[in-house]
Amino acid sequence: MERHGGRYLARGGALTVLEGNWEPERVTIIEFPSTDAARAWFESEHYGPARDARQGAGSWQMVVVDGV
Repeated sequence: MERHGGRYLARGGALTVLEGNWEPERVTIIEFPSTDAARAWFESEHYGPARDARQGAGSWQMVVVDGV
């Protein structure tokens, strides 16, 4: 992730839902310099083995959000 300019902003800390019925067990927020950098990391040979290891291990939701 760091090779693609990413850095953790939040990683598995205490979580409190203030509104709605979304109840995630864990949230990780990673900041990248651009959407292209996030996609490059996700499709990289460095992240591929971790992504493959997760297959069938749980339910995952991953999004890219353009920030300000």
